[in-house]
Amino acid sequence: MTQNAWDNGYPSGGNFWSDYTGVDNCSGPNQDNCSSSDGIGDTPYAFNNNQDNYPLINRFILDPPHSPILIDGDAAFTPSNGVTGGIGTSSSPYIIEGWRIDASTANGIEIRNVSPSVYFVIQNVFINSASDSHAAIVLENLGGDGSGFESSNNIFNGVVANATLSDDAHGVVLSAVSNVKVESVKVRDGGTGIECTGFSEFNIVSGNDVRDTTSGVVLDRCLYMDIFYNSLLNDQFGLSETPAGNDNGIDVEHNTVQSPRGFTISNSMNNIIANNQIRWDGGTGGTLFRYGVNVTLSTGISVTGNSITNAGPTDFRNGPAGVVVSNCPRDTVTNVPGCDIGIVGNTISVGDAYGVALLSGAYGRAQDGQKIKVYHNNFLNNSIQAFDDNPGQGLNLWDNGYPSGGNFWSDYTGVDNCSGPAQDICPNPDGIGDTPYLFNYNQDNYPLTKPY
Repeated sequence: MTQNAWDNGYPSGGNFWSDYTGVDNCSGPNQDNCSSSDGIGDTPYAFNNNQDNYPLINRFILDPPHSPILIDGDAAFTPSNGVTGGIGTSSSPYIIEGWRIDASTANGIEIRNVSPSVYFVIQNVFINSASDSHAAIVLENLGGDGSGFESSNNIFNGVVANATLSDDAHGVVLSAVSNVKVESVKVRDGGTGIECTGFSEFNIVSGNDVRDTTSGVVLDRCLYMDIFYNSLLNDQFGLSETPAGNDNGIDVEHNTVQSPRGFTISNSMNNIIANNQIRWDGGTGGTLFRYGVNVTLSTGISVTGNSITNAGPTDFRNGPAGVVVSNCPRDTVTNVPGCDIGIVGNTISVGDAYGVALLSGAYGRAQDGQKIKVYHNNFLNNSIQAFDDNPGQGLNLWDNGYPSGGNFWSDYTGVDNCSGPAQDICPNPDGIGDTPYLFNYNQDNYPLTKPY
């Protein structure tokens, strides 16, 4: 009996199944090349007495290609401009779906100058460029009141979802937009993956997969934004803020970043970098590790609960570090530098590099109580565990006092026989070393004897 075939082999693929629960981490006829994904599920879709060996992750893209789409103003949401459904309301947004677009001569999909009463969804599109000179998707000057953007009941004015963008100068660009969500988008081999600029605010970037770009996520004058659960892999910069910065209220959590330059925070305030996996292994070309988190000219920054690891090569002349802070902003009246930064609860193991480096000018400011606080971190086998180039300032704290304690240092050789603020109640161990941990120009007064 001839068996019916439910796929067209590899790489053509099979079918899209809405209830398929597999993942797409690998590629190849056997789905065993896990250095890249390919839009095909890694495991078959099985059903009664047969299976699709190469299930599609996204809906099948229409062919032939659609020309680049430009929607300028509310009235331009028309079928000739790629609209496939909806009427533009919150309950029935315009749908732009299923197109294959060549962005070699213009931006693939560009939507601009749209009123706050209009809602739209871009989904299941494939956009690539042979010239690497244009953006795949650009949203500009649109959106509504997004102040409730983190509410589960919020309805976004614009949504970009389940798109595959390849070889474009920019993947998704948000410029002067609000209340927009970018989710489950794949970006490959481009200049920037997702870019936010023009004082865009109240937007969410979540669950995207950006690989092999210059910069995975770029922020340039961006406000109140959640960047959650994204994979930024093999990008030269994971997440970077431009020198202009002015990025306020950015929350970056639960992302997986594989890059020699993990997060670059510049000229910004009130940002959260929490619970991310930041790692580097040298990549295919042995690229030098530079840093996990780099903070400069910024204040109100929380670096908390991250895992920062490096197994790749370094050049110590470049000052590689798990976390590095430099050039605190200066008070506009007194011109005195100072910043308020918390580096708390991280695990830092970056090999031949500094664990945490506070460079010259990186310290708190006495008159307004700002401090750099470093405690409850695990420093594991870094060549130089810590460096604080601010002797005599007294405004960088490397512990949280007693009994909260300081950090765990893998090379601490002290003992724990005593307790108390002066560690003079003996014998009564308390999980804190009886003597400080000393390093270049500072010390942890209450080193932890076990990882935090």
